[in-house]
Amino acid sequence: MKKKNTLGLVLLSGVLLCFTEGSAQEKLSIQNTGELTVSENEVFTVLGKFENQKGASFTNSGEVHFFDDFSNEGFFMFSKTASGSKVFFSQQEGVKEKKKISGGKNLTELENVYFNTAGIDLQNDISIAGKASFERGNVVVNVPLEGSITFKETASIAGVSDSSHVHGTVDKEGKKELVMPVGDGVVYRPITFGESKDVKDIFQATYKKSNPLLGREHKERNSITEINNAEYWEVDNRGSSKNIILSLSWDERTTPSSLLANPEKGLHILRWDDIAKKWVDEGGIVDVVNKTVKTPIEVTAKGIFTLGLVDTDYNSEIKIYNAVSPNGDGLNDYFIITGINKYPNTVQIVNRWGSKVYESSNYDVNGDGSMNVFKGEAEGKGVSSKGKLPTGTYYYVVKYEVRTAKGSETVTKSGYLHLENN
Repeated sequence: MKKKNTLGLVLLSGVLLCFTEGSAQEKLSIQNTGELTVSENEVFTVLGKFENQKGASFTNSGEVHFFDDFSNEGFFMFSKTASGSKVFFSQQEGVKEKKKISGGKNLTELENVYFNTAGIDLQNDISIAGKASFERGNVVVNVPLEGSITFKETASIAGVSDSSHVHGTVDKEGKKELVMPVGDGVVYRPITFGESKDVKDIFQATYKKSNPLLGREHKERNSITEINNAEYWEVDNRGSSKNIILSLSWDERTTPSSLLANPEKGLHILRWDDIAKKWVDEGGIVDVVNKTVKTPIEVTAKGIFTLGLVDTDYNSEIKIYNAVSPNGDGLNDYFIITGINKYPNTVQIVNRWGSKVYESSNYDVNGDGSMNVFKGEAEGKGVSSKGKLPTGTYYYVVKYEVRTAKGSETVTKSGYLHLENN
C-alpha cells in the first residue's frame, strides 16, 4: 500500500502554502519557489491551485494529483532514473469548470498522465513520454496562449473517445506509429501517422470540422468526383523525414453519407496543392472494418488533407498486379502494370516507414517487362537502400498523365504490393 504524504520529500523553505475561505483542506494552494521532489512510492496531492514559479523546480518520481489550476513557469519534470511516475489532472465530483494548465513556453515534462476533468484549457507546452490516459474531459489546446501537447517516441495513448480527446493541434515526435487523439471537442476524429525514419521526426495534426472547399474550390472536373465538404485535417512536417504512411478515418456522424455508400470503390485521400491551386488525388487503401483510408505520402510542408471519391473507371486501361516473385518462373517476375507504357508516368515503391525503395519514370517502356521494371531490387534516385529487398509487404504509388480536353491530368493509384524475394 502506498504511503500518503502531502509533500513527499521537499525543501519546505521553497514551498508557500496559501489558505483562502473555507476549510484548509479544500482551499489549500501551493506555490513552489525552490526545489520540490516527490520520491518513489510517495503521493503528493494539491486540492487548491498549484504554481511552480520562475526558477523553481519540481521533480516527480512518484504520484501527483492536481485538483485545481496548474501553472508552471519553472522546471517541471519526471525523474529519468526512476520509471513509472504519474500525474493526475483531476477534479472533485460536481465541479463543472474547466481546469487551466498554464505557464506558456516553460515545458512541463510528464511521464504517465491521466486527464479526468470537466475539461482543460491548455496554455502551456506539455510533453508526454509514457502513457496518456484520456478518462474524462477534452484537452483544448490554446495556441494564442502558447499551449501545445507533444507525444514523444515512447508515448502511448489510451481511452480516447468523443468525451475525452484533444481539441486542437497535436505533435508526434519520434519514429513510432501513432493514432493522433484529435477531434472537434464533440466527436473524436483520429488521423494516423505511420512509422518514420528518425526519432527526431515531428509531424503535427489538427482536425477541423469545417468546409475545406471554402477558398479551395474544386474547379477541374477530372477523376475526382466528390470532395468531403464537412471536415479536413491540417498536417505539418517539422522534422527531417518527409515520407510517411498517412491514414484518415471516416465517421458516419461527420463524413457525408454520399462518400460512404461504397467506400471500397473510389474512396481516396485528397490533398490541396496550394501552389497549383487544385485538389490532388493521393490514392487510397480502404479498410472497411476500421473505417480508414491510408496511403504513402510525402509531407514537405503544411498541407490540407481530406477524403473524396474518384472515378475508378476513369481509365480502365491501366491494370496493376500487386504481387512480385522474381524467381524466374515467368509468373509475376516483375511488378506488372499493363498499359502504363502508353502514358507519361512515375512509379514509386515504399516500405512500411514510407521510405522510397524504388522509383522510375517511363516504367516498363517496352510494355513487356524487358526494361525499367521493379524486380525486387532497390534502385532509383533518393532511395533508402540498395540491392535485393527483403520479402514483405510494401506500398506502390503509380502516377500517370492522361490527356483531357482541358490539357492533362495526373491520375494516382496506390495499394499494397507483396514481394516474395527468397
